[in-house]
Amino acid sequence: MMDAVCSLLPRQVFGQWRFSRYVLTKPVFFANPALFANAVAVVRTAADVDELRRLLKAVEALMGRAPADKGEGRVVVDLDIIIADGRVLRPDDMRRDYNMLLLAELGCKDS
Repeated sequence: MMDAVCSLLPRQVFGQWRFSRYVLTKPVFFANPALFANAVAVVRTAADVDELRRLLKAVEALMGRAPADKGEGRVVVDLDIIIADGRVLRPDDMRRDYNMLLLAELGCKDS
């Protein structure tokens, strides 16, 4: 799945990135028992956060995610920006042990 996601990210925007390994976790907010494959990426880009969000949402749609999916307990792919320019944008995600572990493994010690 991540190979497909990466192939859809425009190289002119997402020029340099590093991906963590994957960690399987149980769903937190869904009754569906399917495990989630979680990974983090460190990206260097000149694009602003709003542009990145638009691009990530477009990639999610291309991967088959529909607006109603989350409410129905389905998550095909979920791409979020957790930290940008040293600012934590998703504090709840920063409290997830696996995100902290994966960020640290990528050398993000200030996470």
